[in-house]
Amino acid sequence: MPGTYAEAAGASVSFGGVSLGAFAGFDEQYSAASPTDTTGASATIVGSGGNTRVIRQVEITMIEPGSISFRCWGNPPFTRADIGLSATLAFTIGGVSTSGAAQLVNVQRVGSAGEVIQGSYQFQFMG
Repeated sequence: MPGTYAEAAGASVSFGGVSLGAFAGFDEQYSAASPTDTTGASATIVGSGGNTRVIRQVEITMIEPGSISFRCWGNPPFTRADIGLSATLAFTIGGVSTSGAAQLVNVQRVGSAGEVIQGSYQFQFMG
């Protein structure tokens, strides 16, 4: 992750070969697991009377793909009409490069008086 402006200046982000603009920051959410209750009839029971409890058993049955959001300086090259597009997301941040299949799930334009417009993009990894 870039620690200085000079490192951030060397960062790049593109989707489907289209640059998202000058890199300003990112937020990554790793994959999330979804547990399912698999408690059976032979589950362990503890306590007695009103304090009886069943020890639940859970297993991970689904893993949600991770997502990543980028903030880039400049007017976004993508609009809400592009939401749902699937393409290769490629980025280099702090000397680390990676690319993979992703889907564009959100686009925002953020601006403040006297400031340069920022585009904000959220992608969901595929697979």
